[in-house]
Amino acid sequence: MKKLTLLQILDAFPDEIKTIVPREVRRIKKELKPFEDYFDELYRKDYDDFTKYFISEVVRVCYMPTEKVAHLNNLLKLIKMQKNKGKKGAICEADILRAKEYPITSLLSCVRKGSKHWACCPFHEEKTPSFCVNADNTAKCFSCGFFGDSIEVVQKMNNMDFIEAVKYLQGRTR
Repeated sequence: MKKLTLLQILDAFPDEIKTIVPREVRRIKKELKPFEDYFDELYRKDYDDFTKYFISEVVRVCYMPTEKVAHLNNLLKLIKMQKNKGKKGAICEADILRAKEYPITSLLSCVRKGSKHWACCPFHEEKTPSFCVNADNTAKCFSCGFFGDSIEVVQKMNNMDFIEAVKYLQGRTR
């Protein structure tokens, strides 16, 4: 079964994000409360900074339910994305995710070789393609060392700042 991205969830289930997600956030925060209390107590004690750091890392690595923390963070991102969605003139996290999903191969003339796409790097002169677009929609130039996603490619190709590049890619996806 294919896992949905946060953007796909936001688009597919806007009503559920308003009702179910806040309830789930409260439930997970309640489950994580003992860890929060422990860290608060730890930092109130008169330990040196290294001891506090060491104890907190041991607890975090050995006992903290990291999957729940990651799930909570994703739920909080969804709520934030929904709040920012539709604000006029501003870009939100959903816009950034949508821009990052824009295929780099559509920005360049690429040739497919195996699971990767290759092109001549748009940032320097070359005869043999050294610009590789990976399956995760990131690009790497093996000549000049550039590495980035579609936003960074547009920024560098068109000498744009981050927001301009996101808006440029938004215009191309509509």
